[in-house]
Amino acid sequence: MPACDERIALIADRGLTSQGPLLSLVEKLLVLGLGQVLLREKGLAEPDLLALAEPIQKACAEKGARFIVNSSFS
Repeated sequence: MPACDERIALIADRGLTSQGPLLSLVEKLLVLGLGQVLLREKGLAEPDLLALAEPIQKACAEKGARFIVNSSFS
């Protein structure tokens, strides 16, 4: 498995892929060495954002990748 490379980043929202859940795409890219995920969901309610972000954050943590959430919450 390649090491995480912080130079390789994914800026994503739920609309990024039509081929399945965003988590599946992130997991596949993490195996290939993805080093950062920026989840950008400005129009999503906080509980829904947390439900989307939590499994992605866990997958990133398991592979040593950085995870950032960009939302409209203060």
